Amino acid sequence: MRTTISIEDSLIVKLKAQALQNGCSFKDIVNETLRAGMTVREEALKTMTPFKVRPKPLKLKFGSYDNISELLEQAESEQYK
Repeated sequence: MRTTISIEDSLIVKLKAQALQNGCSFKDIVNETLRAGMTVREEALKTMTPFKVRPKPLKLKFGSYDNISELLEQAESEQYK
């Protein structure tokens, strides 16, 4: 399948050098490199544990969310730390 992608110049130089060194085409070295990268990425994703957010009550006592400056003052006061 043909597609158009933008590859950084520094990567193009490295890919072309590898293609020359291995005696294969630029297309082959790009496919091989992408395949290897995808394999590494898939393995890394298998070992990752999902990030979980653990909410913590702020214990702020206020009647309204309308006055932001008052809320910030309460949140930053010493009694709430």
